[in-house]
Amino acid sequence: MSSIRIPGVPSYHPRLLETVAGLRVPPSGSRIFAAVLALALVVTRGTVAQTDPALARELSEAAQPIRLFPDRNADSDLRPLKEWVGDRRLVALGEPTHGTREPLALRNQLFQLLVQESGFTAIALETGFSESKAVQNYIDGGPGEPRELLRQQLSWGFGGFPENLALVEWMRAYNADPGHRRKLRFYGIDLSGAGDGAFPRARRAVEFALEALEARGDAEVKKLRQEFEPLLPRFSSARCSERSETERQMFLLGLSRITHALEVCKASAPSDDRAAREELAWALQSVEVARQLHRMFDVFPVESGPGPGIPPEAWRAMEARDQGMAENVRWAFEAEGANGKLLVFAHNLHVMNAKITGGVWSTLKQPPAAMGLHLRQFFGRKICVVGTSAAEVAGGQSAFTVDPRSWDAAFAGATSRQFLFPTRSPQFSAAMVRWLDESRPLHANLSTEILVAAGQAFDAIVFLRELTPSATH
Repeated sequence: MSSIRIPGVPSYHPRLLETVAGLRVPPSGSRIFAAVLALALVVTRGTVAQTDPALARELSEAAQPIRLFPDRNADSDLRPLKEWVGDRRLVALGEPTHGTREPLALRNQLFQLLVQESGFTAIALETGFSESKAVQNYIDGGPGEPRELLRQQLSWGFGGFPENLALVEWMRAYNADPGHRRKLRFYGIDLSGAGDGAFPRARRAVEFALEALEARGDAEVKKLRQEFEPLLPRFSSARCSERSETERQMFLLGLSRITHALEVCKASAPSDDRAAREELAWALQSVEVARQLHRMFDVFPVESGPGPGIPPEAWRAMEARDQGMAENVRWAFEAEGANGKLLVFAHNLHVMNAKITGGVWSTLKQPPAAMGLHLRQFFGRKICVVGTSAAEVAGGQSAFTVDPRSWDAAFAGATSRQFLFPTRSPQFSAAMVRWLDESRPLHANLSTEILVAAGQAFDAIVFLRELTPSATH
């Protein structure tokens, strides 16, 4: 199957849409598929949920109004969200769909506020780990044309969104200011080599590590390259099923040898050579990302399944990916040190403290654990998870109705247009607590839904009311 492109929407490969993103894809060029993706660009008018009047009133009273103007930072007011974060050092912020302006603007403006007033030191995005080091190098003042750099290094087509360019340019300017002694860091937390909706360039995780060894003049790197050369062509989502057991074991053994060589280099690097030690630390984690990819490829579904929908066994690959992402968040957080603070930004589907079920994911044999569930196990209550919701999308020509049973419709019934809603409060009535623990739909990708108990999956929800498509630069 070839990749499919709709104007204004990143190219998606059918296999990833079925396996990781969870969308069943009709044949290439299908008008039906174009209509499905176009849901992300249509005008929607949400239906207010049939919520009990007392609960609706309590929800409105608990909602803390915010103001978000994507193009006018000075007019926005995200202080209630910043104050709610308080002294927490790790925040995971979700978005309901990729490629809309409001969640990206919320991320940028919140990060700036947290850096300037709360001492946050880094941001981590749903993009390839190994590739993100090139973005960090640019933020640190390195050369390059930023638009082209982001197109090449950010996964899933995210390099075309101007909000991502704005984030990187702001971080570069911040780091260039000599008055800012601690410099900001940028991390990718996804598995490396993503593109065209799958992982065709997974070998990038290995190549990054080998390049780090070459830069240190390691004597073993030439031999390691020769050993890996016949193994890397099948280290991809398209060809992983072709690997023999012997190849798999040779691959893992080779990764162990790379790790050993990197550890030797790191141990011998001068303690005051911060750049070299950091590069080697990134390279060591890139080897871990290669292992994460290996584990995901081992359980990648070969068959499409007996009927429509994603393959039932795809849950294994989805869980392997999210577990890997959680491990990369933990690495980034630890890399920031005792005084570091990290904002993580990814899809609601990843950040939520829950298992993935409902909508197109109902075909899975069992619900896979989202990244946020792994992060809760790692960090406990040290991490706070914030989801986002909206009930309207502007920018197209037709309309669809928001599910009146959904959390989105319930939030649309509040008196405030944009607000922060903490999902746990000692002031909540017993009825509100029970209601928040019910599983209800939360719209995902504007074409399907996930079933979640809002009070368990998220520590807070930001309701944005309306989403508009991000432009591409």
